[in-house]
Formats: sequence, structure tokens, C-alpha cells
Amino acid sequence: MKRVIYSGITSVLLAIILVSCKKNTDTPIASSSLTIVNAIAGGSALVPNFNSGTPLIYYKTAQQIAANSFIEFSGFKGDIPLAVSLLSDTTHTIYNQTIHLSKGGISTLFLTGTTTNAVPVLITDDIKPVTDSAVSVRFINLSNDSAPVSINITGSQNAPVVSSLAYKAVSPFQLFTVKRSTPASDSYSFEIRDAASAKLLTTYTLTGLMPGTTAGKLFKNVTVVFKGVPGGSSTSTQGAILVNNY
Repeated sequence: MKRVIYSGITSVLLAIILVSCKKNTDTPIASSSLTIVNAIAGGSALVPNFNSGTPLIYYKTAQQIAANSFIEFSGFKGDIPLAVSLLSDTTHTIYNQTIHLSKGGISTLFLTGTTTNAVPVLITDDIKPVTDSAVSVRFINLSNDSAPVSINITGSQNAPVVSSLAYKAVSPFQLFTVKRSTPASDSYSFEIRDAASAKLLTTYTLTGLMPGTTAGKLFKNVTVVFKGVPGGSSTSTQGAILVNNY
């Protein structure tokens, strides 16, 4: 009888060891990161559906991308049937395409235009670590059908950091040094101008660069998005928002 009991215990212990070994040798599955940016003129929130073949029923509890904001999604890879609808009317799909997300890749889907004519800009990002005491910034022109724009640091109009950025174009990342010394460079104010006339269209101040500040940007990658409609008003006014690419 004792031999049978010992044999049963041995079998259980062997099974546990085998399961433990299997868990330790499992290879993690790399997924992708997709950031969706809502730069649609008109101030409407958006709802993504990562299986466009299935109706989005419980949209009131679904992830909502507020106007002039963004959300990063992960856990997806391969060919993804993505649909994006208005929160106010989920039968109104403004984007419906199958996109390919490579394993371990980082992508950003910028949505601009209007609720009746959305314009997508899908970018496969190459996010590099920032090793200097700096913030890495790029710019994208998503102002609906706007003319090319230039971008300069306030006070340096004759030395633009971007000389001409066409509609839907994106600039390379550039490093902007962050210094604690006097004068400290703990913020940068950018002026966005019409490239031809130099007319000032909007400004954006990048703050929170020092370590320890809320959502500190030091050693991070970010995108300044120029959005709105030329001559627009209210929720369609030209302006700029920030997207974290970390």
C-alpha cells in the first residue's frame, strides 16, 4: 500500500516539474503598438473597432478617443480589420481599412479632415531612444488642405526648425536640449507659420521637460500636430496638440 502511495506522489511531483519547465521555456509573443490620433475638425469623439466585420454594439463602454487627443493600443499584430466611427453615431464609419501591424512594430494612425471626409495618415514609426539631455520632437501638418507651413522657435523666425511642411507631411525627429543652467531650457515655444507669407497661424509651448515634472518629456519622443481648418472657427480653429511617442 505504501509503495502505491509513494508512486502516486512521485507521479504528481513529476507532472508539476514538467509543467514548470514548460512555462519557463515559453517564448513571449511580441505584439504591436498602434496609436490613434483624433485630429478630426469638428470636435467629435471617435470609437475604434478592431474587428470591423462585427458590429460595434456596446459602444458606450468602448474605448473613446476624445477630440484633439490620442490613445495607444497594444496586443494586436498582423492584418487588423480596423473601423473607426463617430461616438455620436456609430453607424457613421469614417475609417474602414485592413492595416498590417508587424510583430513588435510601432505605428501611428493620424485621422484628420472632417466627419464627412476623414483623411487617414498611417505611419510606421522608428522610435529611437534619446540618450542626451533632450526631448525628441517631430511635426506633422494635419490642418485640413492647408498650404505648407514653417516652424520656428519663438524669437528665431529667421532660423526655422522646419522650413516647409506640406499637408499630411511629417518631419523627422529633432533633438531639443534641456538644460538646468541659467537660463534654463525647461520649455520650448514653437511658432507655426504659413511658409510662403510667414503669417503666424498658431503657437505651441512644450512644457514639463525637467525630470520630476508631471508627464516629464526629458529623454522622450513626441509629435506636435498642427490641426484644424484654415479660416475655421470654434472646434475647427487651427491649433496644435501633442502626441506622446515615448
